[in-house]
Amino acid sequence: MVDLARLEGDDVVLDTCMGSGGFLMDAMEQLVAKAHGDEKRIYHIHDHQLIGMELDPILFALACSNMFLHGDGRSNLLFRDSLVTRDRTFTVRDADRKLRDYVKKLRPTKCVINPPYENDNPINFTMSAIEYLTEGGRLVIIMPNNTLS
Repeated sequence: MVDLARLEGDDVVLDTCMGSGGFLMDAMEQLVAKAHGDEKRIYHIHDHQLIGMELDPILFALACSNMFLHGDGRSNLLFRDSLVTRDRTFTVRDADRKLRDYVKKLRPTKCVINPPYENDNPINFTMSAIEYLTEGGRLVIIMPNNTLS
């Protein structure tokens, strides 16, 4: 899945529903391989180029553990809902605006997600992910067939 994002060495990768962190671990491995052993570059990848969000506490803890065990203890993993909520006047809630502004400051260029399908419409996750990406960024998303019909 991460291969579809066609990562470059300086890409910042976002997963807005990271689950156990599989996509971020794959992205980290690809970015580290592109660093060719440059420790300063690898540190920068771990510290600035990986962003994940998860609402489920067990999955969040698992993602943190997985990232740590795979050599990254510093990525920007956030325990919260990634959906940007608007009220009836399409105004973004204050807490969501702060999250969006924080993530946008990190300048994600690629977003790879597999959103949950049971409760929220995957289109909501798609729209939120697009809001986080820098202009010209790339979104790779797994969607059920019936979503677009």
